[in-house]
Amino acid sequence: MPGLTFDGVSHRYGSVLAVDGVSFTADPGETICLLGPSGCGKSTLLRLAAGLEGIQAGSIAIGGRTVAAAGAHPQAPPEARGVGLVFQDYALFPHLTVVENIRYGLSGGRGEGEARARRILADLGMTDLAGRYPHALSGGQQQRVALLRALAPKPRVMLLDEPFSTLDEHLRHEVRMETMSLLAGSGAVTVLVTHDAEEAMLLADRIVVMKEGRIVQDASPDEVYAHPADLFTARLFGPVNRYEGTVRGGSVPTPLGPVAAPRALESKRVNVAVRADGIELRELSSARAGGVRVRVRSVRRLGVWTLVLVTPRNATREAAGAAQNGEPASIQARLPGMAPIARGDELALHARPEHTFVFPVREG
Repeated sequence: MPGLTFDGVSHRYGSVLAVDGVSFTADPGETICLLGPSGCGKSTLLRLAAGLEGIQAGSIAIGGRTVAAAGAHPQAPPEARGVGLVFQDYALFPHLTVVENIRYGLSGGRGEGEARARRILADLGMTDLAGRYPHALSGGQQQRVALLRALAPKPRVMLLDEPFSTLDEHLRHEVRMETMSLLAGSGAVTVLVTHDAEEAMLLADRIVVMKEGRIVQDASPDEVYAHPADLFTARLFGPVNRYEGTVRGGSVPTPLGPVAAPRALESKRVNVAVRADGIELRELSSARAGGVRVRVRSVRRLGVWTLVLVTPRNATREAAGAAQNGEPASIQARLPGMAPIARGDELALHARPEHTFVFPVREG
Protein backbone atom coordinates (compact mmCIF):
# COMPACT_ATOMS: atom_id res chain seq x y z
CA MET A 1 0.00 0.00 0.00
CA PRO A 2 1.44 3.43 -0.91
CA GLY A 3 2.52 5.52 2.06
CA LEU A 4 1.82 8.88 0.42
CA THR A 5 -0.03 9.78 -2.79
CA PHE A 6 -0.50 13.13 -4.52
CA ASP A 7 -3.08 12.93 -7.30
CA GLY A 8 -3.57 15.94 -9.61
CA VAL A 9 -2.81 18.46 -6.86
CA SER A 10 -2.89 22.16 -7.79
CA HIS A 11 -2.71 25.19 -5.53
CA ARG A 12 -2.86 28.95 -6.02
CA TYR A 13 -1.83 31.90 -3.88
CA GLY A 14 -4.01 34.61 -5.37
CA SER A 15 -3.11 34.83 -9.06
CA VAL A 16 0.08 32.76 -8.64
CA LEU A 17 -0.17 29.08 -9.56
CA ALA A 18 2.27 27.54 -7.05
CA VAL A 19 1.52 23.86 -7.78
CA ASP A 20 0.17 22.69 -11.13
CA GLY A 21 -1.32 19.19 -11.44
CA VAL A 22 1.28 17.31 -9.38
CA SER A 23 0.97 13.53 -9.06
CA PHE A 24 3.37 11.05 -7.49
CA THR A 25 3.38 8.16 -5.03
CA ALA A 26 5.89 7.22 -2.32
CA ASP A 27 6.10 3.86 -0.55
CA PRO A 28 6.73 3.25 3.18
CA GLY A 29 10.44 3.52 3.94
CA GLU A 30 11.14 5.43 0.71
CA THR A 31 12.91 8.79 0.68
CA ILE A 32 11.77 11.27 -1.95
CA CYS A 33 13.66 14.52 -2.55
CA LEU A 34 11.74 17.40 -4.09
CA LEU A 35 14.49 19.26 -5.96
CA GLY A 36 14.23 22.66 -7.57
CA PRO A 37 14.82 26.41 -7.11
CA SER A 38 12.97 28.62 -4.66
CA GLY A 39 9.38 29.26 -5.65
CA CYS A 40 8.87 26.06 -7.66
CA GLY A 41 6.17 24.65 -5.32
CA LYS A 42 8.21 22.24 -3.18
CA SER A 43 7.31 23.66 0.23
CA THR A 44 3.69 24.16 -0.80
CA LEU A 45 3.39 20.40 -1.40
CA LEU A 46 4.68 19.74 2.12
CA ARG A 47 2.23 22.21 3.64
CA LEU A 48 -0.65 20.61 1.74
CA ALA A 49 0.35 17.11 2.89
CA ALA A 50 0.66 18.28 6.50
CA GLY A 51 -2.72 20.01 6.41
CA LEU A 52 -1.31 23.51 6.91
CA GLU A 53 -2.95 24.61 3.65
CA GLY A 54 -6.42 23.66 2.46
CA ILE A 55 -6.41 21.69 -0.79
CA GLN A 56 -7.91 23.42 -3.83
CA ALA A 57 -7.64 20.75 -6.54
CA GLY A 58 -6.76 17.05 -6.55
CA SER A 59 -6.35 14.75 -3.54
CA ILE A 60 -3.76 13.50 -1.04
CA ALA A 61 -3.79 10.06 0.60
CA ILE A 62 -1.64 8.76 3.47
CA GLY A 63 -1.49 5.04 4.14
CA GLY A 64 -4.27 4.47 1.61
CA ARG A 65 -6.64 6.89 3.38
CA THR A 66 -7.65 10.14 1.68
CA VAL A 67 -6.77 12.99 4.04
CA ALA A 68 -7.47 15.87 1.67
CA ALA A 69 -9.51 16.23 -1.52
CA ALA A 70 -11.09 19.09 -3.39
CA GLY A 71 -14.83 19.53 -3.11
CA ALA A 72 -17.07 18.25 -0.33
CA HIS A 73 -14.68 15.56 0.94
CA PRO A 74 -13.91 16.15 4.65
CA GLN A 75 -10.33 17.29 5.30
CA ALA A 76 -8.42 15.43 8.02
CA PRO A 77 -6.92 17.88 10.55
CA PRO A 78 -3.11 18.00 10.77
CA GLU A 79 -2.99 16.06 14.04
CA ALA A 80 -5.01 13.18 12.53
CA ARG A 81 -2.80 12.64 9.45
CA GLY A 82 0.12 10.76 11.00
CA VAL A 83 2.59 13.33 9.68
CA GLY A 84 5.80 14.64 11.24
CA LEU A 85 7.11 17.98 10.00
CA VAL A 86 10.56 19.55 10.43
CA PHE A 87 10.94 23.15 9.28
CA GLN A 88 14.04 24.98 8.07
CA ASP A 89 14.12 27.00 11.31
CA TYR A 90 13.27 23.91 13.45
CA ALA A 91 10.32 25.73 15.17
CA LEU A 92 11.12 24.41 18.66
CA PHE A 93 9.03 25.81 21.49
CA PRO A 94 11.38 28.31 23.18
CA HIS A 95 9.63 28.05 26.57
CA LEU A 96 9.96 24.24 26.75
CA THR A 97 13.03 22.19 27.59
CA VAL A 98 14.41 19.60 25.18
CA VAL A 99 12.60 16.72 26.88
CA GLU A 100 9.36 18.77 26.96
CA ASN A 101 9.68 19.57 23.25
CA ILE A 102 10.08 15.88 22.39
CA ARG A 103 7.22 14.91 24.72
CA TYR A 104 4.90 17.38 22.98
CA GLY A 105 2.31 15.52 20.92
CA LEU A 106 2.88 12.11 22.50
CA SER A 107 -0.21 10.28 23.66
CA GLY A 108 -0.56 8.94 27.21
CA GLY A 109 0.00 10.58 30.55
CA ARG A 110 2.67 13.16 31.32
CA GLY A 111 4.89 10.68 33.14
CA GLU A 112 4.66 8.08 30.36
CA GLY A 113 5.41 10.69 27.70
CA GLU A 114 8.41 12.07 29.57
CA ALA A 115 9.81 8.58 30.15
CA ARG A 116 9.56 7.82 26.44
CA ALA A 117 11.16 11.15 25.50
CA ARG A 118 14.07 10.46 27.87
CA ARG A 119 14.52 6.97 26.37
CA ILE A 120 14.72 8.53 22.90
CA LEU A 121 17.37 10.99 24.08
CA ALA A 122 19.32 8.20 25.81
CA ASP A 123 19.35 6.10 22.63
CA LEU A 124 21.17 8.95 20.87
CA GLY A 125 23.48 9.79 23.75
CA MET A 126 21.75 13.14 24.27
CA THR A 127 20.57 12.72 27.87
CA ASP A 128 22.67 15.70 28.99
CA LEU A 129 20.53 18.00 26.82
CA ALA A 130 17.20 16.99 28.41
CA GLY A 131 16.86 20.03 30.66
CA ARG A 132 18.21 22.67 28.28
CA TYR A 133 16.11 25.23 26.46
CA PRO A 134 16.41 25.73 22.66
CA HIS A 135 18.39 29.00 22.98
CA ALA A 136 21.15 27.07 24.78
CA LEU A 137 21.57 24.55 21.94
CA SER A 138 23.80 24.69 18.87
CA GLY A 139 22.24 24.61 15.41
CA GLY A 140 23.03 20.92 15.02
CA GLN A 141 21.53 20.11 18.42
CA GLN A 142 18.37 22.06 17.60
CA GLN A 143 18.01 20.16 14.34
CA ARG A 144 18.37 16.81 16.11
CA VAL A 145 15.79 17.77 18.75
CA ALA A 146 13.33 18.96 16.07
CA LEU A 147 13.71 15.65 14.27
CA LEU A 148 13.24 13.62 17.45
CA ARG A 149 10.13 15.63 18.33
CA ALA A 150 8.67 14.89 14.88
CA LEU A 151 9.59 11.18 15.04
CA ALA A 152 8.42 10.56 18.62
CA PRO A 153 4.74 9.94 17.68
CA LYS A 154 5.90 7.41 15.02
CA PRO A 155 4.34 9.14 11.98
CA ARG A 156 3.59 7.39 8.71
CA VAL A 157 5.08 10.33 6.79
CA MET A 158 8.03 12.60 7.62
CA LEU A 159 8.18 15.96 5.84
CA LEU A 160 11.46 17.91 5.98
CA ASP A 161 11.63 21.43 4.57
CA GLU A 162 15.32 22.19 3.88
CA PRO A 163 16.27 21.14 7.44
CA PHE A 164 20.05 21.29 6.87
CA SER A 165 20.37 24.59 5.03
CA THR A 166 21.34 26.69 8.07
CA LEU A 167 24.17 24.38 9.18
CA ASP A 168 27.80 24.86 8.19
CA GLU A 169 29.19 22.38 5.65
CA HIS A 170 30.96 20.01 8.07
CA LEU A 171 28.04 19.84 10.49
CA ARG A 172 25.53 19.56 7.63
CA HIS A 173 27.16 16.36 6.39
CA GLU A 174 27.27 14.86 9.87
CA VAL A 175 23.70 15.74 10.84
CA ARG A 176 22.04 14.75 7.58
CA MET A 177 23.64 11.28 7.63
CA GLU A 178 22.52 10.82 11.23
CA THR A 179 19.04 12.06 10.28
CA MET A 180 18.65 9.66 7.38
CA SER A 181 19.83 6.76 9.57
CA LEU A 182 17.09 7.56 12.06
CA LEU A 183 14.49 7.90 9.33
CA ALA A 184 15.51 4.63 7.68
CA GLY A 185 14.83 2.83 10.96
CA SER A 186 11.39 4.43 11.33
CA GLY A 187 9.85 2.91 8.19
CA ALA A 188 8.10 6.19 7.41
CA VAL A 189 7.81 7.79 4.01
CA THR A 190 10.26 10.68 3.96
CA VAL A 191 9.77 13.70 1.69
CA LEU A 192 12.70 16.10 1.79
CA VAL A 193 12.64 19.54 0.16
CA THR A 194 16.00 20.79 -1.08
CA HIS A 195 17.55 23.04 -3.73
CA ASP A 196 20.89 21.23 -3.34
CA ALA A 197 21.33 18.60 -6.07
CA GLU A 198 24.26 16.96 -4.28
CA GLU A 199 22.13 16.55 -1.15
CA ALA A 200 19.34 15.01 -3.22
CA MET A 201 21.79 12.57 -4.84
CA LEU A 202 23.15 11.60 -1.43
CA LEU A 203 19.88 11.09 0.41
CA ALA A 204 17.13 10.19 -2.05
CA ASP A 205 15.76 6.91 -3.32
CA ARG A 206 13.94 9.02 -5.90
CA ILE A 207 14.34 12.61 -7.02
CA VAL A 208 11.30 14.59 -8.10
CA VAL A 209 12.56 17.63 -10.06
CA MET A 210 10.17 20.59 -9.98
CA LYS A 211 9.98 23.75 -12.04
CA GLU A 212 7.25 26.41 -11.86
CA GLY A 213 4.90 24.14 -9.93
CA ARG A 214 5.22 21.13 -12.22
CA ILE A 215 7.17 17.88 -12.11
CA VAL A 216 9.90 17.89 -14.75
CA GLN A 217 11.36 14.46 -13.94
CA ASP A 218 10.68 11.71 -11.39
CA ALA A 219 13.36 9.01 -11.30
CA SER A 220 16.25 7.51 -9.35
CA PRO A 221 19.23 9.76 -8.60
CA ASP A 222 21.36 7.87 -11.12
CA GLU A 223 18.74 8.25 -13.85
CA VAL A 224 18.18 11.96 -13.24
CA TYR A 225 21.92 12.64 -13.29
CA ALA A 226 22.81 10.44 -16.27
CA HIS A 227 19.70 11.21 -18.34
CA PRO A 228 18.31 14.64 -17.39
CA ALA A 229 14.95 15.38 -18.97
CA ASP A 230 15.91 18.86 -20.14
CA LEU A 231 18.45 21.67 -19.93
CA PHE A 232 16.90 22.97 -16.70
CA THR A 233 17.45 19.62 -14.97
CA ALA A 234 20.99 19.23 -16.31
CA ARG A 235 21.93 22.64 -14.89
CA LEU A 236 20.78 21.65 -11.40
CA PHE A 237 23.73 19.28 -11.13
CA GLY A 238 26.52 21.77 -11.68
CA PRO A 239 27.89 24.18 -14.30
CA VAL A 240 27.41 23.33 -17.96
CA ASN A 241 28.75 24.71 -21.21
CA ARG A 242 25.68 25.50 -23.33
CA TYR A 243 25.53 26.03 -27.09
CA GLU A 244 22.66 26.40 -29.52
CA GLY A 245 22.77 25.12 -33.06
CA THR A 246 21.00 23.19 -35.82
CA VAL A 247 21.34 19.45 -36.30
CA ARG A 248 22.64 18.50 -39.74
CA GLY A 249 23.73 15.07 -40.78
CA GLY A 250 23.22 13.67 -37.29
CA SER A 251 25.38 16.19 -35.40
CA VAL A 252 25.48 19.81 -34.30
CA PRO A 253 28.64 21.97 -34.52
CA THR A 254 29.94 23.45 -31.25
CA PRO A 255 33.23 24.98 -30.05
CA LEU A 256 33.91 21.56 -28.50
CA GLY A 257 33.63 19.86 -31.87
CA PRO A 258 30.63 18.17 -33.51
CA VAL A 259 28.19 16.57 -31.07
CA ALA A 260 26.05 13.62 -32.12
CA ALA A 261 22.29 14.20 -31.99
CA PRO A 262 19.29 11.84 -32.17
CA ARG A 263 17.85 11.26 -35.63
CA ALA A 264 14.50 12.71 -34.51
CA LEU A 265 16.16 16.12 -34.08
CA GLU A 266 17.53 16.36 -37.63
CA SER A 267 17.22 19.93 -39.01
CA LYS A 268 15.92 21.21 -35.65
CA ARG A 269 17.36 23.87 -33.35
CA VAL A 270 18.82 22.30 -30.22
CA ASN A 271 20.62 23.15 -27.00
CA VAL A 272 23.84 21.28 -26.38
CA ALA A 273 24.92 21.05 -22.73
CA VAL A 274 28.30 19.68 -21.66
CA ARG A 275 29.02 19.44 -17.95
CA ALA A 276 32.18 21.22 -16.78
CA ASP A 277 32.99 17.91 -15.03
CA GLY A 278 32.84 16.18 -18.41
CA ILE A 279 35.63 18.22 -19.99
CA GLU A 280 39.05 16.54 -20.22
CA LEU A 281 42.23 18.47 -21.02
CA ARG A 282 45.04 16.33 -22.42
CA GLU A 283 48.41 16.72 -24.09
CA LEU A 284 48.21 18.67 -27.33
CA SER A 285 49.22 15.59 -29.36
CA SER A 286 45.81 14.01 -28.63
CA ALA A 287 44.08 16.73 -30.67
CA ARG A 288 44.81 14.56 -33.69
CA ALA A 289 42.56 11.89 -32.12
CA GLY A 290 39.45 14.05 -32.22
CA GLY A 291 40.27 16.64 -29.58
CA VAL A 292 39.87 20.41 -29.95
CA ARG A 293 42.95 22.60 -29.60
CA VAL A 294 42.50 25.15 -26.81
CA ARG A 295 44.50 27.76 -24.90
CA VAL A 296 44.16 28.09 -21.11
CA ARG A 297 42.86 31.54 -20.08
CA SER A 298 42.62 31.11 -16.30
CA VAL A 299 43.19 28.54 -13.58
CA ARG A 300 41.64 28.52 -10.09
CA ARG A 301 42.64 25.71 -7.73
CA LEU A 302 40.12 24.88 -5.01
CA GLY A 303 41.77 21.80 -3.54
CA VAL A 304 39.26 19.14 -4.51
CA TRP A 305 38.69 20.80 -7.88
CA THR A 306 40.62 22.93 -10.34
CA LEU A 307 38.44 25.35 -12.32
CA VAL A 308 39.86 26.12 -15.76
CA LEU A 309 38.67 28.46 -18.53
CA VAL A 310 39.92 27.70 -22.04
CA THR A 311 39.37 29.23 -25.48
CA PRO A 312 39.19 27.14 -28.69
CA ARG A 313 42.03 27.75 -31.15
CA ASN A 314 40.55 26.04 -34.18
CA ALA A 315 36.77 26.42 -33.91
CA THR A 316 34.96 26.53 -37.26
CA ARG A 317 33.10 29.73 -38.08
CA GLU A 318 29.73 27.98 -37.59
CA ALA A 319 30.75 26.50 -34.24
CA ALA A 320 32.16 29.79 -33.01
CA GLY A 321 29.05 31.62 -34.17
CA ALA A 322 26.91 29.20 -32.16
CA ALA A 323 28.84 30.33 -29.13
CA GLN A 324 29.09 34.12 -29.08
CA ASN A 325 28.50 35.99 -32.36
CA GLY A 326 31.64 34.79 -34.08
CA GLU A 327 33.97 35.06 -31.07
CA PRO A 328 34.98 31.69 -29.62
CA ALA A 329 33.46 31.38 -26.16
CA SER A 330 35.34 30.42 -23.03
CA ILE A 331 34.77 26.80 -22.05
CA GLN A 332 34.56 25.82 -18.39
CA ALA A 333 36.35 22.69 -17.19
CA ARG A 334 36.21 21.33 -13.64
CA LEU A 335 39.15 18.98 -13.19
CA PRO A 336 39.70 16.74 -10.16
CA GLY A 337 42.42 17.65 -7.65
CA MET A 338 45.24 20.16 -8.15
CA ALA A 339 45.60 19.87 -11.90
CA PRO A 340 49.13 20.77 -13.18
CA ILE A 341 47.92 23.36 -15.70
CA ALA A 342 49.03 26.97 -16.17
CA ARG A 343 47.63 30.00 -17.96
CA GLY A 344 48.74 30.10 -21.59
CA ASP A 345 49.12 26.32 -21.94
CA GLU A 346 47.89 24.85 -25.22
CA LEU A 347 46.07 21.57 -24.74
CA ALA A 348 43.60 19.23 -26.42
CA LEU A 349 40.03 19.31 -25.14
CA HIS A 350 37.82 16.20 -25.17
CA ALA A 351 34.16 16.20 -24.10
CA ARG A 352 33.04 12.95 -22.48
CA PRO A 353 29.90 11.64 -24.23
CA GLU A 354 28.20 10.60 -20.97
CA HIS A 355 28.31 14.25 -19.82
CA THR A 356 27.07 15.67 -23.13
CA PHE A 357 23.35 16.22 -23.73
CA VAL A 358 21.25 17.46 -26.63
CA PHE A 359 17.81 18.95 -26.01
CA PRO A 360 15.32 20.46 -28.47
CA VAL A 361 14.90 24.21 -28.17
CA ARG A 362 11.47 24.77 -26.70
CA GLU A 363 9.33 27.36 -28.41
CA GLY A 364 8.40 30.29 -26.16
